[in-house]
Amino acid sequence: MESANVVNLYAAFRENKYPILFNFKVADVPLNTDKKEVVMVQFFTTVKKDGKVIGTIERSPIPFFPGDMFLPVETFDFIAILSNIKDNSLGKISEVPKGNYQVSLEAVASGIKGKITPATFTVFF
Repeated sequence: MESANVVNLYAAFRENKYPILFNFKVADVPLNTDKKEVVMVQFFTTVKKDGKVIGTIERSPIPFFPGDMFLPVETFDFIAILSNIKDNSLGKISEVPKGNYQVSLEAVASGIKGKITPATFTVFF
């Protein structure tokens, strides 16, 4: 990143410079009362700095339709993890210490066979 400010990374995701996409195909999922396939999906976020885990967040499962899943950056909590690893006093809000950060985003479907491949990316501040 040009800046050591995580708010700029957040803005890049919000502006769709880095879309988050999971492809989610299933078989043999019972239809719900609206005759649609719906699966509960739980989201996990892990952030590492220079190879060491500095934060992990697990969200409660929420319903999703199978297919391509375009997810907003807010689905995952890596912005919060990166924002809170340093003093957030006025003038320093969202600054990130220099380092090599690896972010792993994982979506796990409940009660079905198969797996959604996690997305991992690296950010250098």
